[in-house]
Amino acid sequence: MPSGAGVFNAGTSLWVAALGGPGLASVTTTEGSRMIQAVTVGLLQAMADAPMGRVHTARSNLAALHAYRGDPIAAHAAGG
Repeated sequence: MPSGAGVFNAGTSLWVAALGGPGLASVTTTEGSRMIQAVTVGLLQAMADAPMGRVHTARSNLAALHAYRGDPIAAHAAGG
């Protein structure tokens, strides 16, 4: 983005639940919750330090992704 703004997408609606620790409908373990908390602190610190998009620029990883046997997206793209 021209402004340097960064965007973070956890890719799950359970991120917030995992912040609360284990016991929330078995969303995560104690270790998993600690990891989510540490990542969240790192993200918030990066956002507070500078425009995150300038410091941590987006990089496409699409070329690193490969179709797998039974991949519905690959099957659709192939016309199946």
